[in-house]
Amino acid sequence: MSVVTLSEILKDAHEKKYAVAMLDVFNLEMIYAVIEAAETEKSPVILALAEAHANLPRKIAEMTGVINCMAQKSSVPVCTHFDHGMHVECCISVMHHGFSSVMFDGSALPYEENIGKTKEVVKYASICGASVEAELGHVGNAEGGGDDGVSAVLTDPEQTVDFVSRTKVDALAVSIGTTHGLYKSKTALDIERLTAIRAKCPVPLVLHGGSGLSNDDYNKCIKAGISKINIYSEFVQAGIEYINDVNRSKKLNYWEISQQSIDTMKDFVRQKMQIFGSSGRAVAL
Repeated sequence: MSVVTLSEILKDAHEKKYAVAMLDVFNLEMIYAVIEAAETEKSPVILALAEAHANLPRKIAEMTGVINCMAQKSSVPVCTHFDHGMHVECCISVMHHGFSSVMFDGSALPYEENIGKTKEVVKYASICGASVEAELGHVGNAEGGGDDGVSAVLTDPEQTVDFVSRTKVDALAVSIGTTHGLYKSKTALDIERLTAIRAKCPVPLVLHGGSGLSNDDYNKCIKAGISKINIYSEFVQAGIEYINDVNRSKKLNYWEISQQSIDTMKDFVRQKMQIFGSSGRAVAL
């Protein structure tokens, strides 16, 4: 199965009201877990590298190469995606290295600057045949759950019309009350706002901060128009909890720990695909 763009992988989800999972990865174990889960579930999937995990040119070149290689060998559609690209030059670099999609995150910038830089990324993506996701409003906390020093700002439904028409992005990440990282208390999602955004916005919508939400939260968001859900913190937590459990109760060598942590993360991803409704959808793409 060839690597597909974000536009291609979200088209069916947008039309049929399910969501495709995006998992941030930074090593082979995580990549294996995601692709094996997608192949088992016959689900499309978005395999992502965050700028925060590859902020040096060498890391970008190495990780994009590994991710592209694994994606191209998959039996299901895989979108190779750059997550939270804060710098235009990094977004351009990953497209140069073959990624089919980038997210330029100008959400902390002044509105007009966000538009200007997003348009620059879109222009280059049109040459490369890649898709572009942007963010309007600002989802709280940095990728991975750290404090990014910027207050959360909910997305203005009316502003999405101007933003999308001027930037020509393929997907839009919106802020409706989620935050990056694991939640310390139950979050209140503004589903009414999401419904209003969906009514105005012509492109597929993306939910960042998907870790730790309830199944009911996921269902409400998908029903209201979300087509892509980003997961990182809860994904790595599944691996961490397994390794911690091994340290307490078993004596395994590194190879065994590595293989079994893949299985644990794979099971986690499979559960999310079932909840999001993407299982079995690969055959439609």
